[in-house]
Amino acid sequence: MSSLAPLQSIRFCILLALAKAPMCGADIERQIMEDSRSSIYIHFTTIYKTLKSLKQKGLITQASRPYSLLFGHPTTTYQLTNQGQRILKNEILRLKSALTIANQRITE
Repeated sequence: MSSLAPLQSIRFCILLALAKAPMCGADIERQIMEDSRSSIYIHFTTIYKTLKSLKQKGLITQASRPYSLLFGHPTTTYQLTNQGQRILKNEILRLKSALTIANQRITE
């Protein structure tokens, strides 16, 4: 697989949010809250530190439309790279497998 597997929860949440569409950090924060039905909150400073790390690892990149206007000022928009999509898909498969095993053990 990858040296990134298994993904840390925050990385998974961010990549999953970006799988929907390119987003800025504030939109990622909102998407994570929506995806988790408000059960996961990640502080914006943690999101931006993680975005920097994901960008350095080649999993995300600045979107071709680099800025969106939010709160009256420009913000950087990020998107998944092909490598980021592969890593996310692999993590989803890993989690599905773990859930299958968990469900089998619970019903035994």
